Amino acid sequence: MAGTVLKTTIFGTDKENHQVKMEAFSELFEFSSATKATVQPFPAIFQPSNPPAQLKFNWNTECDHVKDQPYQVIFKITDDPSVGPPLTNFETWRINVVGPAPVLQSPTVDFAKRHVNLSWDSYQCQNADIMQVWRKVDESSFTPGLCETGMPESLGYTLIATVPISNTSYLDTNGGKGLSVGAKYCYRVVAIFPLPRGGESYVSDEVCIDPIKADAPVITHVTVDKTGTNDGEITVRWTPAFDIDPVQFPGPKQYVLQRVSGETYINESPQFDGTSFTVSGLNTRDRQYFFRVVLYSGTASNAALQPIDTSSLASSVWLDLDPQKGKIDLNWRADVPWSIQLQDFPTHDVFRGPESPGSNLILIESVNVIQNGLNYSDQGKFAPGDTLNGTLKYCYRVLTRGGYGNPAIDEPLINYSQINCAQSSIEKVMPCTPAIEPFVSSCEDFGKNYGCDASNFTNIVRWSVPCKQDVISYNLYVASSAEGTYTLLASNIIDTVYEDKNLSSLARCYKVTSVNRSNNESELSEPVCNDNCPYYELPNVFSPGNVDGKNCNELFSAFGVTLNLGENPGCLEADTDQSRCARFVQQVDFTVYNRWGIRVYHYIGRRGDDNNNIYINWNGRDEKGSELATAVYYYKAEVTMDVMNPAEKVKLIKGWVHLVR
Repeated sequence: MAGTVLKTTIFGTDKENHQVKMEAFSELFEFSSATKATVQPFPAIFQPSNPPAQLKFNWNTECDHVKDQPYQVIFKITDDPSVGPPLTNFETWRINVVGPAPVLQSPTVDFAKRHVNLSWDSYQCQNADIMQVWRKVDESSFTPGLCETGMPESLGYTLIATVPISNTSYLDTNGGKGLSVGAKYCYRVVAIFPLPRGGESYVSDEVCIDPIKADAPVITHVTVDKTGTNDGEITVRWTPAFDIDPVQFPGPKQYVLQRVSGETYINESPQFDGTSFTVSGLNTRDRQYFFRVVLYSGTASNAALQPIDTSSLASSVWLDLDPQKGKIDLNWRADVPWSIQLQDFPTHDVFRGPESPGSNLILIESVNVIQNGLNYSDQGKFAPGDTLNGTLKYCYRVLTRGGYGNPAIDEPLINYSQINCAQSSIEKVMPCTPAIEPFVSSCEDFGKNYGCDASNFTNIVRWSVPCKQDVISYNLYVASSAEGTYTLLASNIIDTVYEDKNLSSLARCYKVTSVNRSNNESELSEPVCNDNCPYYELPNVFSPGNVDGKNCNELFSAFGVTLNLGENPGCLEADTDQSRCARFVQQVDFTVYNRWGIRVYHYIGRRGDDNNNIYINWNGRDEKGSELATAVYYYKAEVTMDVMNPAEKVKLIKGWVHLVR
């Protein structure tokens, strides 16, 4: 964990008791003196191997060392025989440096608005980028393993917000709707570190609130009783508003069940005093349905029944099937106000049967959804010798168990999915290939957006998927040219946009692939490239003789160099137009001629060269060091740009300059 010390001793021996020398190689030894790892003895020396030789390793890790990928340390041991060649052996360490867990404080609740205010200690690694806020219904005891960072998907938490790392609080209003009545909510947070190093923290400890006051109906069941295209049936159940104020709302109390259709609500039941209703005539084979319950009650001042409040929305359980070669992958989901990944009731049941009229579905597996998530892969292992027949269709149904974490509501809440059928394929099913959107050139605004001193740039890569398949993530690949070698830049991307940050050059090409739930990866997309916005401009007058008395403009320099401003306040009128700065220039080959065409000065400057940079900074002397007279001189500059198009790589600039003394 960042901030801790890795300190240990490595021992080395030789079977023939020869002296041995131990060495270590890693980027850790190249860090700045305050943060680099050390070994002793250094430089390495030969030591007796009986008792074992020792190499002491010490590294004071810091927040800046957090990294998504492990650091490697290679240890080498060499013996020193009296006869024959020395022998060597190598061993490798892989060191993951992870962020410490954020520290959550006890939340405060506004029960009237159903809002929760979260707060946490200022995160000790301020080089992190964002803080993720996660929420779920009911508790889940979890302690991460040594190198287990981030939020495990199997815990059933939902990412509800990301905030800047400098923030130390978040108000959860559930998107302005308020949290669901009757539910006990729990929260955790995770710190995310920026690319290119990446990395994340351990997840925080869990903090929970008492159940939200149930002063509205609490919907508990949306279960599919019958699967069909026009005769499907769903039963919805709910509990009364058991925490409602009996003085303010003495009743009587009645309910109306509503189904969501687009942005409208359709009454599916009459106004009645029951707590369950079965909706018929639905297309439960192809559609997932959402319901809510409206409470009607008389008030202390008006006995007439009127709408008081509604339950939260709850959906039926939806089962997706992804047929693969020799197997069928099942994934299910439900958008409900309760949790369907409960620690006390962790299993969901999977039923299977042949596609034939009147056939019964048989329990083939009870899936621990806390450990494995809401998915199951049927590979035909239900019974000895049981295999999936690629010529037959198989039908499935899932029973889910859930709850609100509220002792006043009986658990588990049992709900069934629809019946879904599929046929395992003979060949592997590949997801479709995404398409990257072309980059939009914005060279006109480049200087305004980045300024003259920018050295870190960002490419925003966007893509889309042309077909509807079970795509769960994307992999992004990068190369220095369209025909170059593409290497993996980022994997397991959930969104369809990626920010490639901290770049010294925008000239990069990208390809993207999609990945489905069976971990099959699509073909690479067609490449899409971005390019730099190079610029180089030279002035046409300078005064190396200090003719104006301000020590200004003494050097002939390309626009954008700091020297153009001079150190005298009187020089601040120099041109600082951000759009004219030299940028993305690799080399400048600059030659000056007098009026008779005789070369008087030649200069080659390269980017990154402290002695001969791209700005020229000519002092008005010829190649022998003699001062040139006041006159008009002519120049040409071959400027090599950092761009992809070979035809635009070298630009020839010709002009004149008036040297004034």
